[in-house]
Amino acid sequence: MRGQEPVARRAAAVLWTGGKDSALALHLAAHRARYRIDRLVTFAPPRARFRAHPLEVMKLQARALALPHRTIVIRKPFRASYARALGQLQAEGIETLVTGDIDQVGGAPNWIAELARPFDLEIFAPLWQRSRTGILRALIRSRFETIVSCVDDSKLGPEWLGRRLDPEALRDLRGLSRSAGVDPAGEQGEYHTITLDAPMFRKRLIVRSWTPSRSGPWSYMRIRELALVDKRSPRPGRARLGV
Repeated sequence: MRGQEPVARRAAAVLWTGGKDSALALHLAAHRARYRIDRLVTFAPPRARFRAHPLEVMKLQARALALPHRTIVIRKPFRASYARALGQLQAEGIETLVTGDIDQVGGAPNWIAELARPFDLEIFAPLWQRSRTGILRALIRSRFETIVSCVDDSKLGPEWLGRRLDPEALRDLRGLSRSAGVDPAGEQGEYHTITLDAPMFRKRLIVRSWTPSRSGPWSYMRIRELALVDKRSPRPGRARLGV
């Protein structure tokens, strides 16, 4: 009896922020035989300074994952700039975009899905409209190491900075959801995260030094130094960040 022909896998780019949602989407896509993860892609404005998850951190995450990371600059007019970027990715052989989007923001349609349609790019959004607490449970169950890197002070206090998303944090977020309407997954901007380790990471990140900082209504971790640690070796390499 002849075996079945192997199915050609689709080249996929993960839209990367460095937070829990894009990392979990990557994890779920990598377990689908349909996809071959080709690269991480971050859309950013010129001279971007992402306080919640700096580009320097994303580059170290890419090293930990042993995946290429590409930053694509987006300028006004934004719609045309995004369209050019998606067309370029398609021309380079990308067939699928993996996104950690969870739900509509402010009732608006999914921006990337709408723009990708003319290019026949598939969107794989494994977290879309899933249970918020279910997403956090999946992170904990899969042994992600994810910390809170930025908070809206009107929703969560600065004492959350650096806190790991673990069962205790999940219980507290569920309590805040009942008492104050906080989205447990931070989908309304209550908090942002940085993923330091996950099943696909060949190395893990350690925050060696950081200071709490403020910008408007936001408190965030100003990361001074990160270590990239080989999971099989106790000797870390260090990176100083000017963020």
